[in-house]
Amino acid sequence: MREMRAELAKTRYRKIWLSIAGVMGMELLWCFWIFSRAEGMELSQGFYYGFVEFGVMNSIFLPVVLAVAASRIWDTEHKGGTWKLLETLETKDAIYRCKFLLGAIYCMAIAAAQIIFLTALSRMFHFGQKLPADHMVWFGVSVFSVNLAVYLIQQILSMYYENQIIPLAAGLLGAFGGLFSNFLPSQIQRLVVWGYYGLLRSVNMDWDQDTKIITLYERPMDYGFLIFVFLLAAALYLGGKKLFLRKEF
Repeated sequence: MREMRAELAKTRYRKIWLSIAGVMGMELLWCFWIFSRAEGMELSQGFYYGFVEFGVMNSIFLPVVLAVAASRIWDTEHKGGTWKLLETLETKDAIYRCKFLLGAIYCMAIAAAQIIFLTALSRMFHFGQKLPADHMVWFGVSVFSVNLAVYLIQQILSMYYENQIIPLAAGLLGAFGGLFSNFLPSQIQRLVVWGYYGLLRSVNMDWDQDTKIITLYERPMDYGFLIFVFLLAAALYLGGKKLFLRKEF
């Protein structure tokens, strides 16, 4: 707890929450605009419509904001050249663990905020659909799992490179890759971690170009793949920790 309090103190004025809140605000405004234009068919399945929209937005925005969060958490010591000094006060294992836990808190907060937003939108626009509790839980857990995997990738890059332009560029490229992977077959999409937001959706959408009618339908909840994402996050955590313990600053 002492090390965690120290980590929180170091990031107190880094305004990480502000960047996350800004992105969450953009997503909320996007959804507000989408639902304000929605017709009866979309509102009658409002929650399903929201799951699809958030899946697209997450592929665009979250890789970038997680790259920013990881960079802001790790570049304090890079800029100040205080790694050696910090190691006299804490073990390297504790440093790595606390920085990961702080990032995991942000990952969880993002998933929780989206659940709150979707619930608020359902009341504001009077969704005709009852709250699908199982899909809502799946949505929250799947977003958190992908957030965690993406954050850990960014954490490794931000830890390894002193120049934070490289991790931020990787986050931006990940956003592009995640967005375009939604249009690729699932076998290829599985190779792009940033595209897992769309891959783990429990609802999909078909749009008929001739009739202009949108059809929403449920997809099977792929528990096996969800477990794989958590295992991937665990592997990234252990791999990053091994690199950190071996790295000389």
